Amino acid sequence: MLSVDYRLAPEHKYPIGLEDSIAAYNWTVDNAARYGAPVGKAAVGGDSMGGLFAAVIAQELRKTKPPVLQLLIYPGLDLVSETPSMHDFADAWPLTAETVEFFVKQYLPDGADPSDPRISPGRAQDLRGVAPALIFAAGFDMLLDQGAAYAERLREAGVKVSYARFDALPHGFVAFPSAAPAAEAALRQIARETAAALKGHR
Repeated sequence: MLSVDYRLAPEHKYPIGLEDSIAAYNWTVDNAARYGAPVGKAAVGGDSMGGLFAAVIAQELRKTKPPVLQLLIYPGLDLVSETPSMHDFADAWPLTAETVEFFVKQYLPDGADPSDPRISPGRAQDLRGVAPALIFAAGFDMLLDQGAAYAERLREAGVKVSYARFDALPHGFVAFPSAAPAAEAALRQIARETAAALKGHR
């Protein structure tokens, strides 16, 4: 597994972090054999903003170096979303409407279009041929509807999708598995399902 230390906003605004992630993915695919990994068989994944980057990589590289799997954990996929969960959980810890607004302002340079598919991959028009997806959502999360909607759109495009929602958990639960039995159980389920999905691609 490779964890990408991409450059962060506000010092490095969009698209620097995304391009760092794409470069890291390309390097991984090109150099897999050097480290005994399967040649040309990489998966991509992340949580929250990392899920956004993973979705963009799966979309942009579908015809050149397609990942075998995209793992999206409570992904942020639409920076202009106005779905019910964006309002229902606007005050839910730890991701609030105020926090989202702050992050977006730090991430996007002046003049950037937040509806651009490289910024909001959930708004991409054509999802045909992207990698199979595992999508996991948190029940108490402003981004809840985004993961569900993306899973449905992928299915409609003929993409194999597995979607699960952890109703008792908030955004960010992968960062505190020891805080609650439900968080630990969710991480174990994610690990099991990811391992099973990757098993056929070794």
